[in-house]
Amino acid sequence: LASLREIYWDNPGNKILRIKEVRARWFLGLRAAKEIVETYDRYLDVLKKWEADFAERKSTANAMFIEQLSKISYR
Repeated sequence: LASLREIYWDNPGNKILRIKEVRARWFLGLRAAKEIVETYDRYLDVLKKWEADFAERKSTANAMFIEQLSKISYR
């Protein structure tokens, strides 16, 4: 996974270069390398959605916590 990450960050906008790099590093055929790159791209898309969802849930939880704190009487 670390190597895929390196390949992606070396060529984030160029899928063809990523496929070529995967082929060169692991001595794979075109189809296998393409499938690996596309699978990793889908993985990154899912990860980004999860991170966005987590950030939204965290923000909501923080707001609820602050609201509950404001209701506490400190006498």
